[in-house]
Amino acid sequence: MLNEELTEHLGYTKHEPDGAGSGNIRNGARSKTVLTDSTGPVQIDVPRDRARAQAR
Repeated sequence: MLNEELTEHLGYTKHEPDGAGSGNIRNGARSKTVLTDSTGPVQIDVPRDRARAQAR
């Protein structure tokens, strides 16, 4: 789901030529641990954009 949010934020899908030269591109992902009440800590990968404008 986070990848879909990044696609909406950037305005193009992954590997789409529209992203070339746009000034803001995908920049991998970072690992994050989320604490939940029911299952405890859960490790997720959060996608990043080059300008770091996506919500953290």
